[in-house]
Amino acid sequence: MSGESIIPANINNMCHYCGRYVQVPHKHHVFGGANRKISDRYGLWVWLCPEHHNMGNHCVHKDKEMMAHYHEIGQKAFEDWYMEKFGADSEKARAEFMRLFGRNYL
Repeated sequence: MSGESIIPANINNMCHYCGRYVQVPHKHHVFGGANRKISDRYGLWVWLCPEHHNMGNHCVHKDKEMMAHYHEIGQKAFEDWYMEKFGADSEKARAEFMRLFGRNYL
């Protein structure tokens, strides 16, 4: 994969969460920690404004519901990409996601 995001509606300089234009957006890896490099390799990241990334009370790194929302979006995007790229069925795409990320977020 290239360095492009596969998350739908991920537009440069626009917060994926609130839609606000930001001069310096933050790149949020949907699956961080030990999975950050895998997330980057497969384009599982979004642009977020600083407030929704890691500043303020309602940001992805502090809000468990928001984080869960992005985990679901990321898994769906990966499975759709995998099915299209390899002609796989949804079961095979889910198995590949779980092999890479270790769990099912859906």
